[in-house]
Amino acid sequence: MSKQPDLPKNSINSAIVGLQDTLRNLQQQWPCLQKNATTNTKQPNELHALGPVNLDKTRQEFSQHINSIRNICSQFETEVLGDVMKMGAGADPAFRKHFTHLKEQATLESTVTRLKNILIKSKERLEESLKEKDESKSKIEIQRLEKIAQSMGLITFVDSSKMFETENPITTITLGGTLIVIDIDIDDVGRIHNTKVTFVSESMQAEEGDRVDRILKENLQSCNFELFKRNLQSLALLDQLNVKHKPMDFFSIINNLLKDLKTICSNELQVESDLLTVLLEGHGIPCLHLNYPGISICYWVDKFHNDIDWEQVKEQYIQRDKYHPILSQSSKLLISFEDCIQEMHYLPTTRSSYLLEFDETEEDIDSEQFKVVYENNYPKFMSPLRFVKPLSSTPSVQIRFIATLDPPIPVSDGLCQKIMNLSGMINTDSVISDHVVASTTSTSVTSETLSLEEILVPDIAPTKQYIHDKQIYKWMSSSKVSAKIVTRIPFQHPVQLYSIIQCLRQQEMFNILFKSIFSTTQIIKDSMDNTVSFSLKGILAESEKEENLIVEVTTVDAPYSIHITLSPSSASSFIMVPLSIDIPANDPTKPITLCRKSFNPPTTSRLLFDGYPIE
Repeated sequence: MSKQPDLPKNSINSAIVGLQDTLRNLQQQWPCLQKNATTNTKQPNELHALGPVNLDKTRQEFSQHINSIRNICSQFETEVLGDVMKMGAGADPAFRKHFTHLKEQATLESTVTRLKNILIKSKERLEESLKEKDESKSKIEIQRLEKIAQSMGLITFVDSSKMFETENPITTITLGGTLIVIDIDIDDVGRIHNTKVTFVSESMQAEEGDRVDRILKENLQSCNFELFKRNLQSLALLDQLNVKHKPMDFFSIINNLLKDLKTICSNELQVESDLLTVLLEGHGIPCLHLNYPGISICYWVDKFHNDIDWEQVKEQYIQRDKYHPILSQSSKLLISFEDCIQEMHYLPTTRSSYLLEFDETEEDIDSEQFKVVYENNYPKFMSPLRFVKPLSSTPSVQIRFIATLDPPIPVSDGLCQKIMNLSGMINTDSVISDHVVASTTSTSVTSETLSLEEILVPDIAPTKQYIHDKQIYKWMSSSKVSAKIVTRIPFQHPVQLYSIIQCLRQQEMFNILFKSIFSTTQIIKDSMDNTVSFSLKGILAESEKEENLIVEVTTVDAPYSIHITLSPSSASSFIMVPLSIDIPANDPTKPITLCRKSFNPPTTSRLLFDGYPIE
């Protein structure tokens, strides 16, 4: 087949095709935009700046395509219509000829685009039909990998020279970038035998080891292609950034940031020897290639894992540089980069560390290139860390740090706003308190989106009552809290990380406490069903038999507190006791119980979550 003619890059048709591609990509990343999305089912809110889509990049793409269309129309008006107006009636034949040529060109572009799409769909259908043949399994796997690699800008090469060996027939597919090469061995029935990641730089190869090889191999052998795509994308991104933004080395930026984070962790362990305390209250546990090719920061773990020997976890982490399985189960931040619209400054090659050493002073720092910044928030057992921040004289690119949450978590609207302020996504010169942010930025829960409580406990309803150990729990739905699913958090500098992590810990603690109330309780009745009228005598008789403690739960200030009203058995007392569990922003793993009445209920163990001390 002859080569297809290239479409003009500067045409209205190509700009419209670009807009369509952008919308198609958005549709793939946002399930609510897909045609098969159910319109009657409420969904969590993912349409926001901390969701799965980089809105800065999307805005930039839209702006580029719209500006291209606007410039072409303006150029046509100035150069063509302007000349026609000057020439008068005698220009009609020439204008008609030019107009006809434009129509033919547009028709040709549309035809080529449609033909290209038809060929792509035909190829996909042919590949689907081949999947039914057992002898083509290896070919199908190779085609799948080729498609994934090409979507990320990697070139592919297939070596089938060993495919016809009788003992061990192997086909090797190579995915190549500029600085990385990935070889994947596949046998004749489509099984993955081995993966090998090779870095062009020998020093980089020595630092990376074989962990990335194992990660990609396990992803493919378990047929977890979504995870494989995520991990391959993280490698391909660094490779592409290094090519696009020479001479900046993003692999080195990641490695140097890891060294800073490990230094911070090591210093915290010298003061606080308990690794779990550092994980939950410090800057977290930084890991390299923990199920993800890059930096992972473990910042939260469920304390239901009471059988874990944290001394063993610490010994493996420090002395043997191995990761206990509990770290894989923890909540993590995956550090990488993404496009942005602002110019971001990074350290020059003359300095590798953001973190100031203990013996470094501000006078030692080149004030023309850097300024010293301090943490606004820091662990209670440490002093605030000092970092250097590059100034405008240092290299800059429209690329920023990004922390991807693994797993994503539901976060209240107010706390989302605070995170955006802390990460620099919203410029603010004033210090805003938690409750002011919550009250000024929260939005009402709509009929199309789930509230925070509905995300945490999917079957929760205001008409239901939940029972556990002679305690009846009721959710007061008038206090619904609007929330978003937070998937990624952009940030500009490592000094912002601890404040962001503390916000996430506060939300994690609230989520666990709220779910602990309702998730394992038994639904005993729906108050809207089977309504029965009693006489006064009957009501009094029933109240004398009532032995359950009524617990009403209100979450209007989520995630800063949970308000509870205790109503003891009517037979023993006719009082109501207000109780509040506060989750401090500066120490979210230590909730505080506040009670304005002196009262000791029979049992409230369900409320006081066993894993975390509530003072």
